[in-house]
Amino acid sequence: MILRKLHIILVMMFLASCGGDKALVSTQERPAPDWVNSRPVDAGYYIGLGSSSKLSAPLDYAQVAKKNALSDLASEISVTVKSESFLNTMEVNYNVQETFSSAINTVSDEKLEGFEVVDVYETDKDYFILYRLSKSEHERIRQENKNAAMQVSYDLLQKARVAGQEGNLNSSVDLYVHGLFELKDYWNEVNKWNDNGQQIYLDNTLFLEMKDLLDQVVFDVNQEQINLDASNQFTAEITVTALLNGQPVKGLNTIVKYDNSKYKNTRRLKTDQNGKLFLRIEDANLKNASNALEISLDLDALKPNDVDGKLLSPMVSTMRKNATIIPIRATLPTVYIAVSEKNLGQDLGTGRLASPLRDELSEAGFSFTNEPSNADFVISIEANTKEGGTSQGFHVAFLDMKWTLTAKSGTVLLQNSEGNIKGLQLNFEAAGLDAYKKGITKIEKEVAETIVNTIL
Repeated sequence: MILRKLHIILVMMFLASCGGDKALVSTQERPAPDWVNSRPVDAGYYIGLGSSSKLSAPLDYAQVAKKNALSDLASEISVTVKSESFLNTMEVNYNVQETFSSAINTVSDEKLEGFEVVDVYETDKDYFILYRLSKSEHERIRQENKNAAMQVSYDLLQKARVAGQEGNLNSSVDLYVHGLFELKDYWNEVNKWNDNGQQIYLDNTLFLEMKDLLDQVVFDVNQEQINLDASNQFTAEITVTALLNGQPVKGLNTIVKYDNSKYKNTRRLKTDQNGKLFLRIEDANLKNASNALEISLDLDALKPNDVDGKLLSPMVSTMRKNATIIPIRATLPTVYIAVSEKNLGQDLGTGRLASPLRDELSEAGFSFTNEPSNADFVISIEANTKEGGTSQGFHVAFLDMKWTLTAKSGTVLLQNSEGNIKGLQLNFEAAGLDAYKKGITKIEKEVAETIVNTIL
């Protein structure tokens, strides 16, 4: 009896195994459906076809095919730019519009909803999958998502308005930008919304109100012109107040710049809790007659980091920085030069050292006076030569120089000397004049520069 039951079980297992083999053979021998070789057309559906090679992707061929099918399905859904859409009315050039269009002119496959698998076919080498998406279902889902996005966007618009009215510009701009980017997928469409009984284009309103908000920022400076002269040591203290609707704007990012001879002095500063900037103007290029202090909005610093910069930057480029220009007027110092030049104790009276010093200071923009009382600075130079002996038939003389720079107040700003500047000639007088030649070089290359740097 036991042997009989065992025999029956073995027979059933054999038949079952034969049935499995038959089914597998049937799947492998299934002819390729028409959609594998000829793309199906259905007026009511979007179609997505995907395939992959099992040889190229032996571990994830199914995932590769599905991704390809989704991309194909997304490409079926065309996007048109309507005339009254935000994208079409953006005040930007053609190249920028191309950037916008390319960013949203296709539906992302990651955002597709409601599609279904129609069929799957595979061979030993390849894997194929067919998706479809009901056009009416896609439109229903898309409209639901759009309505939800518009509600969020409108809420952000209202909050942005309140923040702007309270003078909180940074927060207001952030809310405007995020409200606008909530509608990014619909910038090509007409996005009307009821704003307290008035129909508005929501995305356009967000953008234009943000621009208008930034246009209302003004910089109030405590003086109309910056005057630099010897009396203030060519420096000035400036107070700037950023205002929005008459209210101080705290923490506002600004750009402050002016010409300081070597480069454009540019600083990025934030206003304090009272909306103020305290600026010290120094090292300004005193030769630049058109030099000016420029204060403007740092628009780049206002851009949120969590939105697409490639799309936001073109918008920012259309906005004004509201630059405030304060002229910098420099009155260069007036100098009186007092010189005592002697050669071997005898007055030269030729201004050998004074003339090159005057030339160098004149080139730096200084003016000169013959009255010490009219001068901002007095430069005194005392020079004399002395005999230094003879050597191999030549006579040696040494020049000693001392110079002093004194401010109008009587304060000595600079005092220095140089001795034993050697001259060599056939007699002591000529040797002294030769030493003066070397002294002139020192005046031109060292003394004049030191004086200019000390004053300016």
